[in-house]
Amino acid sequence: MPEQQTDAAEANTTGPATAGSARPEPTPYLQGIRVLDFTQYLAGPSCTRLMAEMGADVIKVEISPHGDPVRVNSPRRDHRSGYFVQQNRGKRSVCVDLKRPEAIDALLALIPNVDVVVENFSAGVMARRGLGYDVLSAINPRLVMASISGFGQTGPLAHKTSFDLIAQAMSGMMHVTGEADGPPLLVGAGIGDCTAGFHAFAAIGYALFRRTTTGVGTHIDVSMVDSLFHMHEMNVHAPSMTNGEWRPHRNGSHLPSVVPAGAFKAPQGYIAILCTHLQLPALWRALGRPELMEDPRFRTNNARLENLDEFVAIVED
Repeated sequence: MPEQQTDAAEANTTGPATAGSARPEPTPYLQGIRVLDFTQYLAGPSCTRLMAEMGADVIKVEISPHGDPVRVNSPRRDHRSGYFVQQNRGKRSVCVDLKRPEAIDALLALIPNVDVVVENFSAGVMARRGLGYDVLSAINPRLVMASISGFGQTGPLAHKTSFDLIAQAMSGMMHVTGEADGPPLLVGAGIGDCTAGFHAFAAIGYALFRRTTTGVGTHIDVSMVDSLFHMHEMNVHAPSMTNGEWRPHRNGSHLPSVVPAGAFKAPQGYIAILCTHLQLPALWRALGRPELMEDPRFRTNNARLENLDEFVAIVED
């Protein structure tokens, strides 16, 4: 099931100028890097898609007989899924039966000429197939391998299967998303998958840099839950610093720490506004209400937090 390689977006560095040219020729950052891509769905493919866009030669290994499960996702054009193309453009692919020993042997034969392996199976799957880091690094000590999973390769939940929804829930992201008196809400995009993919992408770059000085690769362990948990700010330090008095909670369309910072209903939809204290006078002037700069209900951020409903009503009116 070969996938024809398409043009990858060039991430430019300044290379040597060519004769007669006014500008240096662009050189993709990852030109010359070969990636063996054992990923499917979104978390792993989003990582290797970025690598392909940066110029890496990415060989996507798909499991027979159907390949990456998102190949059948809608919408499709000319029998091709937009979901699949978005995350896998610029890659080459091969479909193999990983249950057959000769398929494993063929993949192992590629390892001496590969710089990076990326996989997003559940923890332990690659090892059970004879493709674990210990096996691959014994063949190629310079190999950088990135494993992306819901809960990491070690720990009490490592054996659990995860998808983006599970990571959003377990990380606490859903707990702080939604109306104050409503249920936790799923963020309307695959942030758990993509954030884990982007973390792996960054870590691979640093691992390749480290390899230039040490000559050896490494095994990168990226957890979807960890990748989302690190995005919390007030929700982590504030409960700790206040002995639990400050508790993370859902706050609807407005941030719980700054006013104004949220979505305000307008005649033709919604307007997002965020003003710091220093920017607030400009907002009052824009609204034609400069006298509110001295209104005690809104003079400080704490006062505005206490009078949020009144503030929102004035802006929306």
